[in-house]
Amino acid sequence: MLSDLRGLREAAMTTLHVVPDERGNWRIFEDARPAALSEHQTATDAELSAWSHLRARGAQEILVHDRYGRTRRPVRYDRPGRRGHASRRSSSPT
Repeated sequence: MLSDLRGLREAAMTTLHVVPDERGNWRIFEDARPAALSEHQTATDAELSAWSHLRARGAQEILVHDRYGRTRRPVRYDRPGRRGHASRRSSSPT
């Protein structure tokens, strides 16, 4: 039963993607939406904006893509007041 609830939570998780475009700009996309939420001139500006979008839209994770199709480890955001407020998921203990 508990594993079923975890599966539902993971299925409902919204991820924001920071993705470069062919012109050198960076765009923020929400899962399953074709239109960009915003566009920025630098990756840093896009990541900072993604945090604002994340809080405003109730998203739970940011995934940054690079120009070569690779991704960084996702950054997961849990609501304030909960453990793991903002953290990188890692398979090794820190």
